[in-house]
Amino acid sequence: MTSTMNLHQIEWMLTGRGPEHADYIPGYGDLSQLNPEGLILTTVGRKLLRDIASEYLDLLETSAAIYERDGSYALGLFSSGWCQMMDTASRRLCGTDDNRDALQSGKWLCHESCWKNASLQSIETGEAVDIECSGGIRLYAVPVWAGQEIVGSINFGYGNPPTDENKLRALSRQFQLPLADLRKQARAYPSRPQFVIDYAKTRLKKAAAYLGTIIEREQAVRAMRAGEQQLLAANQQLAAGNQQLRATEQQLRAANQQLEAANQQLTASFQQLRVTEQQVRDNETRLQSLIRILQHQSSSVQGFLDYALDEAIQLTESRLGYIYFYNEKNREFTLNTWSKGVMNVCAVTEPQIVYQLENTGIWGEAVRQRKAILINDFQAPHPLKKGFPDGHAPLNKFLTVPVFSRGKIVAVVGVANKETDYDPSDVLQLRLLMDGVWKETDRILRETALRQEKEWSQKIISNAPNIILGLQENSEIAVFNRFAERLTGYTAQEVVGTEWISTFIPEEKRASFSRVWKEIVDNQLMDHQFENEIVTKSGELRLIQWHNTVLTENGEFRMILSLGEDITAQKALAAQFQQAQKMESVGRLAGGVAHDYNNMLSVIMGYTQLAMGKVGAADPLHADLKEIDKAAQRSVDITRKLLGFARKQTVSPKVLDLNSAVEGMLKMLRRLLREDLTLSWQPGTGVWQALIDPSQVDQVLVNLCVNARDAIDGTGEITIETENRVFD
Repeated sequence: MTSTMNLHQIEWMLTGRGPEHADYIPGYGDLSQLNPEGLILTTVGRKLLRDIASEYLDLLETSAAIYERDGSYALGLFSSGWCQMMDTASRRLCGTDDNRDALQSGKWLCHESCWKNASLQSIETGEAVDIECSGGIRLYAVPVWAGQEIVGSINFGYGNPPTDENKLRALSRQFQLPLADLRKQARAYPSRPQFVIDYAKTRLKKAAAYLGTIIEREQAVRAMRAGEQQLLAANQQLAAGNQQLRATEQQLRAANQQLEAANQQLTASFQQLRVTEQQVRDNETRLQSLIRILQHQSSSVQGFLDYALDEAIQLTESRLGYIYFYNEKNREFTLNTWSKGVMNVCAVTEPQIVYQLENTGIWGEAVRQRKAILINDFQAPHPLKKGFPDGHAPLNKFLTVPVFSRGKIVAVVGVANKETDYDPSDVLQLRLLMDGVWKETDRILRETALRQEKEWSQKIISNAPNIILGLQENSEIAVFNRFAERLTGYTAQEVVGTEWISTFIPEEKRASFSRVWKEIVDNQLMDHQFENEIVTKSGELRLIQWHNTVLTENGEFRMILSLGEDITAQKALAAQFQQAQKMESVGRLAGGVAHDYNNMLSVIMGYTQLAMGKVGAADPLHADLKEIDKAAQRSVDITRKLLGFARKQTVSPKVLDLNSAVEGMLKMLRRLLREDLTLSWQPGTGVWQALIDPSQVDQVLVNLCVNARDAIDGTGEITIETENRVFD
């Protein structure tokens, strides 16, 4: 019996069948679809989980499952016909089409064994669990640790399906399957050697550790970076590492197929396995270096690259290293950083910082040939060498790699003086490490540029000589610059987050302003201008002219950017100017009327004088003509005052009594006032005479009274008083 089993095991290794799980999808669907937010599934992803599970499932061709801590499926695979048949049969026993109900029913025998009896036990104990499955084979489960926390479990089925008739009959009754189908699938499964099972268990533990490392690293990256870009970059690096792991497993399968030759080939295969594991360890070391680099806190690109160079030197077990920036347009190298230990062995007094490509020796070949340059005997003659400056650090072994970004060489990294020879794995490790480092460097440079641009924009906004506001859809204030603070008396801290309309718009105008605001927001008027009054913190009204621009993002309203200019003083000056223009128009009209009136008075006075010369003084008509002449004289005086008001009368200074001049204007001045205003006249005693044009006195009195009338709100009194004063 043992010989027959051994022959079956050798037959399995010789057949080289591919895994049956690759295209198999259970009839009830993918259970991981019920777990859209699981930690393991969202962190690692379906593809990578499937690739990791395939590494050991391809050896056993049974079943594999990866569970979240709460029992949700992150992955479920069925490779052998036996496992597929038993799982499908036990699912039918649940009597429901709903997978959630089926999982809770306790009748899904394969799920109960896989989760409750195996993986749940491994999570609760923190140890590996090895049990017999209700489906007739065995289950091996190990917990997934992420740091100090168990986040899930990973398991697989192994062993030969039962061939004992009693056992098969019991399974037939329990799973309600035809006995013939059970016999067929039990015979169809190729038996595995014990060392393959043991190796698969080892790979399962490593896969659990690998998953834990991925999750722990992702949690650390999320906490420190809080950004999707870093998560994506790390996942890409992990995906690359996983591809190398799959390549390793292909080498392992090739080595296992050579077992048919002899025990000596088996020994050789184990030696190859050790080499492969060393490569995996190298990959893990590189990934750990990259994680440390990405987690390194540095305030500058220089500090980040200094740290990255130290990691590159440690990764390649070198003693010295450098990073040069390269400008393809100028064909020029610029030194960025030397390793810490280089100056201990370098005696060059004035090291060169900038090199032209055509002046470089063998280290420039990395750019000229656009590939890595590896030399393990640097002291041997070489046609591309151009010598060293005196005091240069001695080099025994040398490796330099170009760093590409968007198809261009942007830097070269070099390491030297490894104890053993550099090999292609060093080239690969250094190139992959620096690719990740440069992506992070590029991100830091872009982030620095964006931060500087933001700071400069903030300075422009803060120091602008106008109001700059940023208002959200409900008029909530998001931007409030310093000029706005000075004008309104509010600080940005006081008003940011409050509504502009309720804080700054006068209460009686808020309804109409709200309608205008809604029109701007609803119609997204890109450029809109208007004027309105705002209320400052002190209660003062200021008239602001606004220039508004609606900012959108993907067609959706984001914010209104408002540029406001205080035009209160301008409007006041404009009003005064308009009033002056009105007064000038009135003056012109008065002047024109006065001239016409004066001409008619001259005619009246002339004919009156002629008539008085023809009539004797004793004639009653003479007295009437005298009254007409007096009235004409008074009319001339009124005309003179009108011309003086219009500033068209020639200035004619005269010595006059101010009290008499004022008394002569009182009647006219009272006509200028409202009914609710009284005019009080208080003449001084002994007032000196003044040399002045009488019309100018009249004009001054009119202006003073009109200004006083306009300044008084309601009833009041205007007093005109004369007295002697001396001014220096």
